[in-house]
Amino acid sequence: MCERNEIFKAKLAEQAERYGDVIDVFRKLITEGLLFDVEERNLLSTAYKHEVSVRRSSLQVLISINKNEARKNSGGDKLIEAISDLKKITAKEIQTFCLEIISLLDNFLLPSAIDLESSVFYLRMKGDHWRYIAEISNSYFKRNAIEQSIVAYKCASEIAILELPPYHPTRLGVALNFSVLLYEILNSPHRACRMCSAAFYEAIHEIDTISHLFYKDSTLILQLMNDNLMLWLADIIEKVPDKKS
Repeated sequence: MCERNEIFKAKLAEQAERYGDVIDVFRKLITEGLLFDVEERNLLSTAYKHEVSVRRSSLQVLISINKNEARKNSGGDKLIEAISDLKKITAKEIQTFCLEIISLLDNFLLPSAIDLESSVFYLRMKGDHWRYIAEISNSYFKRNAIEQSIVAYKCASEIAILELPPYHPTRLGVALNFSVLLYEILNSPHRACRMCSAAFYEAIHEIDTISHLFYKDSTLILQLMNDNLMLWLADIIEKVPDKKS
C-alpha cells in the first residue's frame, strides 16, 4: 500500500511537471525491487527523458551562442569562458542522469523484468541514454557509448522481432530510436532509412489488425518514423552530386 502511495505521488508530480520529484520516487522504488506496469514504466521513461531533453536543448543553445560569439569575436575571452563553463556543467548533468538510469536498468530493472515486453522497453531506454551520452562525448568515451547503445538496441530489436507484432509501439519505438542513432550519431543515413522504412512498412502492412490498446501510441510513432524518412531521404538526395552530360 505504501508503494502504491509513492506511485500516486509520482503521478501527481508529473502533472505538476516536477520531473525531478518523479525520479526521486522511482529511484527509491526501483532499489526496493518494485515491479512496474506499462503506465508506470512510461512515467519513469518520461521523467528521465524530460530531465535529459531539457539539458540537451540547453546545450544546443549554448553551442549556438558560442559559435556566434566566436564568429563575431566581440564577446571577449570572459564571455567565451563563461559559455564553455556552462556547457561543461550542462553536459555533466546529462551524463549524470544518463548513467544513473543505466545503472538502475542494469542492476534492477532488466534483471527483474516481468515479461519480454518489459525487457525490450528497458533495453530501448538503455540504448537511448547511451546515445545521449554519445552526443556529448569525444574520442574513447564516444566510441564506448556508441558501442553500448548499439548492443542495447540490437538486443531489444532481436527480442521485439521474435516476440512482439510489427505494429506494437514498443517494437516500433526501438526501430525509430535505433535508426536515429544511425542517422545522427553514426552519420549513416542510408542504413537509418533502411531500418526505419523496413519497420514502418511492416507495421503498415498489418495496421488493420492492430489492437485498440496500441492504436494511439503506434500511429504516433509511425508518424514520427514517416517524418524522419522524408527528412532523411531529402538529405540523401540533396547530397547526390549532379551528373552533367
